[in-house]
Amino acid sequence: MQLVYKLMDYRDFVQVRIRARKNGSYYIVGRSVDFPGCPPKPGLIRGENGPGGYIIQPILSRPNACTFIWILDTSLKGWLPQYLIDQTLSSILLRSYKNLENYVQQLT
Repeated sequence: MQLVYKLMDYRDFVQVRIRARKNGSYYIVGRSVDFPGCPPKPGLIRGENGPGGYIIQPILSRPNACTFIWILDTSLKGWLPQYLIDQTLSSILLRSYKNLENYVQQLT
């Protein structure tokens, strides 16, 4: 288990993250937590990440392939409406997937 503190320009996040391997699959999961050692900072909005993370499952019939599942539940808080955040995050998910795909292709 790992406590992660992320700082963006106007927001911060405090979350706990766990990495595990089970039945050949990899799990990297986490969620925001209240932690006395990281109180909210003046001038920053404390965002929240709900339960989420990555699951990477091998495809047994294809040794060089896997199923990649990304579960994302983020609330940036503040004045931004959640529907706008959701729309933006969906494009970020797609861009991140493409970057990951390009990186993996460079490895082979």
